[in-house]
Amino acid sequence: MILILGNSNDSLIYIENALRTPSKEIVELDGNVSYRKGKIYGQDVVIANTGYSSYRSSLVTQYLIKQFNPYIVLYLGEGTSLSPNLPVGSIFFGNYIKLIDVDMLFKDTSLHSHQLPGFAPYISVSENLITLLNDASSEVSVLNTFTGGIISASTFYKSAKDIPFNYKSLSQERKIELLFDSELGGVAFAGAFLQVPVLPIMIVSSTYEDEKSFVERKSVVLKNSVNVGKILIAFLVEITNDENNFIRGDEYSPDQRMKF
Repeated sequence: MILILGNSNDSLIYIENALRTPSKEIVELDGNVSYRKGKIYGQDVVIANTGYSSYRSSLVTQYLIKQFNPYIVLYLGEGTSLSPNLPVGSIFFGNYIKLIDVDMLFKDTSLHSHQLPGFAPYISVSENLITLLNDASSEVSVLNTFTGGIISASTFYKSAKDIPFNYKSLSQERKIELLFDSELGGVAFAGAFLQVPVLPIMIVSSTYEDEKSFVERKSVVLKNSVNVGKILIAFLVEITNDENNFIRGDEYSPDQRMKF
């Protein structure tokens, strides 16, 4: 079973249309959650919208993981560029996730800034999964993709200078591209907690310096959502054809969390 999550209906349209024998169910969680079940290229999949908050996305993800026991969670979302080389419309694969502005109920000086107790400050994504994603992108001739880190907060910061993390230093020191979002952190935490790997496939929907109108930016994002859908379908085919080499359920382990 594969769990496919998105932070909006737009991000899931393409993949929902690819479902075979789909069924829809509604669960009474926070604000009710609907999900669809079906098959894509022989793979059993569940598709759901997590909503626009880390809290709700964590709640939805934990419920669906416990309900269906998937061996991987694929997350389709949108984010704000923190790098000049990531224009609106860029397709971005997250190979690690940094959780920030997590509220702490007690003070523990042994923890890194904003770290959840018992968890490392970074959650990594296995190189094997990123390689399969890149192979899938090449298969459908979507070549202009990026790989890097995602800074995920519980708050959407309207100005980059308000983000409580020195992301510029990280980007410059490691020469990597960075993306900001305010939903993925809940999904990543749920996956880490329940030891199911989470693979983010994002589209840059805005930049902090962009002067384009919302309509202009949304048009570009919707256009590239089709390419994300194609990549995801090809990725599912890659998994189907390479099942013996795909380590189901073992891609995530605590010692794979990245520490910088």
